Amino acid sequence: MADAIQWLHANTTTITALTEPGSGVVLTRAILARISQTKDGKPAAANTTNRKRMVLNNAMEYACEIGALPSNPLKAVKWSKPRALTTIDPRVVINIDQARRFLNAVEKYGERGRRMKAFFGCMYFAALGPEEVVDLREEHLSSLPEGDWGEMRRTNAEPRAGSRWTDSGKVRERRELKHRAKGETRPVPIHPELCAMLREHLQQFGTGPDGRIFIGPRGGQMTDRAYLKVFHEARTQAFTSAEAKSPSHGGSLLPPARLRIHMAQRRSTRTSGRRVGRA
Repeated sequence: MADAIQWLHANTTTITALTEPGSGVVLTRAILARISQTKDGKPAAANTTNRKRMVLNNAMEYACEIGALPSNPLKAVKWSKPRALTTIDPRVVINIDQARRFLNAVEKYGERGRRMKAFFGCMYFAALGPEEVVDLREEHLSSLPEGDWGEMRRTNAEPRAGSRWTDSGKVRERRELKHRAKGETRPVPIHPELCAMLREHLQQFGTGPDGRIFIGPRGGQMTDRAYLKVFHEARTQAFTSAEAKSPSHGGSLLPPARLRIHMAQRRSTRTSGRRVGRA
């Protein structure tokens, strides 16, 4: 411990150095420049830089709060916030034909693949992230009609943080939905094709002891190692060599823009209906 403390004294600067006339501003600007780079000195992603800037600002505000700094030094430096990407390049998202071929390839991957077809279908047709699909339970499925749109109501997610970073010691930990208050829910329209997949999945495999829809052959939780293996194998089988060279080969299962807009419109319509007592 003594060696670590000695190293810190030799290689760090006191926080009050940020308030020194002239040199304080230079040091602050150097810190902002550093958080805008990766370890190898390349420009960091805009979201990464903005997140680090927010954390740094919170630390400075706390230092002011406890009297360690007279003012926030970041406010003395003009700094342009990097623009984060707000739209999705359609080239990196598989289209409906590719998605169907991919899901068919998943289904052909033995029993494990058959268990995962609807799993990946939820990512494409309902725009759910893996942490939401893993937590999906039968009670979340409000309706699964034949030949029409259904609906699910999301309540929680299980992001993967690693066993060292969860209170339970498990790899995943159940929590509220991202950017939503604890107890808040989110209605999600279910595409007719996904309705059929979910009905077939429930008839063939049932649910886990806690109502969880997607489980392993032995009843355990669906692991990221298991579904990623099938994911990569199915993509290899589903795409042509030309598609493999396109941006979409390394893309995601997020739905294309038209489907996302359609889903948003249906969500908006249903919400409006509830407000006037029609739904």
